[in-house]
Amino acid sequence: MGHRLSRRRFLKGAAAAGALTAAPAVIVRPGWSQTGPIRIGVLEPRSGPVKYVGDKHVAALGYAVEQVNAAGGCSAASSRLSWRTAR
Repeated sequence: MGHRLSRRRFLKGAAAAGALTAAPAVIVRPGWSQTGPIRIGVLEPRSGPVKYVGDKHVAALGYAVEQVNAAGGCSAASSRLSWRTAR
């Protein structure tokens, strides 16, 4: 092979392997996940000349959220629709 493995190169590789091995335990922690219902935000026109479009979209999204919750939720968590008026 002809490549010599120096002590410095070995230690760099070992440190990188250790960091990659420990990374999932540090990044993914159950305490950091969201608790409670999943909030789905919607920005739709609820007033003015295009109010009928926003009302239909919010009604359709509300129906979809009800269907998902009736089927057991998304990853065993319920969903909630939150809307704001676009001005």
